[in-house]
Amino acid sequence: MSSSMDTAMANEPESIDSGLDESISSDTGLLVEPAWWRLAADLTFTKGTLIPGKSELTVELLGSKDEPLCTQQVPVIAAEEWSQEHASVLTAWVLTPEFVDDLCGVYETPLAKSIVLGVGEMHPDIQAAMGAIPTLDGEAPLNGAYMIALDKPDVLYVYGVAGLAAAYAGGGEVASALPLEDGLWQIEPVYRFSY
Repeated sequence: MSSSMDTAMANEPESIDSGLDESISSDTGLLVEPAWWRLAADLTFTKGTLIPGKSELTVELLGSKDEPLCTQQVPVIAAEEWSQEHASVLTAWVLTPEFVDDLCGVYETPLAKSIVLGVGEMHPDIQAAMGAIPTLDGEAPLNGAYMIALDKPDVLYVYGVAGLAAAYAGGGEVASALPLEDGLWQIEPVYRFSY
């Protein structure tokens, strides 16, 4: 199956602050509107199966100057394997996050009711962008992380990296076959999405 591939906007390195204090303008007291968002995930696998109750998504909202506005963890309450095949994606899952009225009690969530995340080949754009992020080692044996549009299953967004903690530390090997090794797989964003 042919598919198109896209990347979101590149991140600029900055520290992450989960507080809301920076989301209020000191000049006007008005709430800062998010311009960007990033998605990380902690996905636990046991016997090759993703365990929803032990997995969560982390959504970070950023202002127009990349200032952190809100960071919130959202539990995954359901997961099923994604049946569509893409040459660059080793495996993917339809994830249903817990419903959240407002992120940090303030902002509308950019998460859909269900999203598709996948792990696959390292994309050259991701490999190149990793060098600008001090917390990521460009030589680490990591896989690429993908988001797939539910309404346009032929469209892939390559946006981050995925691997076990050992892979982030430079150990192990890039996953090239199923099942994925058991343990906690971490997806870290390299690119951001428009809010």
